[in-house]
Order: sequence, then C-alpha cells, then structure tokens
Amino acid sequence: MKGLSLLLAALLLTACSPTTESGDDPVTVFAAASLQQVFPELSRQAGIEANFSFDGSSGLVDQIHGGAPADVFASADQRTMDRAVELGLIDKAPQMFATNVLVLVVSAGNPGGVTGLDSSLDHAKLVVCAPEVPCGGATVALAEKQGVTLHPVSEESKVTDVVGKVASGRS
Repeated sequence: MKGLSLLLAALLLTACSPTTESGDDPVTVFAAASLQQVFPELSRQAGIEANFSFDGSSGLVDQIHGGAPADVFASADQRTMDRAVELGLIDKAPQMFATNVLVLVVSAGNPGGVTGLDSSLDHAKLVVCAPEVPCGGATVALAEKQGVTLHPVSEESKVTDVVGKVASGRS
C-alpha cells in the first residue's frame, strides 16, 4: 500500500497546477468509479488534500469537456484516456498507474447457479456495464474471445452500478 500511496502522491504532484501561489487549495480529482475506495485512502496516507468526483470514465470526460474543472483525470481504460487527449482536455502525457481485472459478481448464495463465463449465464439475470464504458468494452471483448453470447437484462454506466444492482438483488 505504501508504494501505491507514493505513486498517487507523484501522480497528483506532477499532474496538477496549483490554483494559488501557495498551492494550498485541494486538488480536484476526477476518477473512475472503480477507484472510489482506494483513492481517498491513498490521498489521506500521502497527506494530499483532494476533492474527488467518481463516475464512469466516459461520463467524466463529458463533464470535463463541458467545463467541469479537474486537476487530475484517472480513467479506467486507455480508450477513454485517448478520447480525453483527442479533445484537448489533458495537459501532460498520460501515465499508466494501474490495471483492471474483470470479475464475475453473483448475488448472495448464487441463486442463479452461475459457474463462470459459460452457459450457466444463459438463464441468469445478467447485469453488465454498457459497451461504451471501460468495464463494458472489456466485457464484450472477453465474451467474444470466449465465444460466449451475453444476454443482459441491464447495462450500466459504471462498475459500481453493476455491483450495486447485483448486491441488492434488483437484477
């Protein structure tokens, strides 16, 4: 965890332009929803005062493009970061600082009998991320690679919404 804390400190220090001469203002960080647990903790450990906005990466790009002020943008995927760069929203060269791993989440007790990315999903109430957001793009790519056709009942704009729906049993 200490290494990640130092990484976040370096990321924030190199990616930000202080809004005052003393640099005492909090850093405004727009970050992928998947980072909402770890970023505040790392910021606290590094002693960096920050205001966070967590959402789906593509939605954050839209907000920044619409004029929302952000000192740091942390995307969940390269495609979304590339879009931010193409729109001229990024001042410095983006730096990879972490990677994502897809996971399959089931409701408590696994009532659908899901065993993996296989035919056990055929009759499950499947909730996924929408294809245009990072977690959805990765899901589509993996399903294609595995030769699995997914039939979701819901497509969400961020990974935390998927987890929330599954955990609540609303799927």
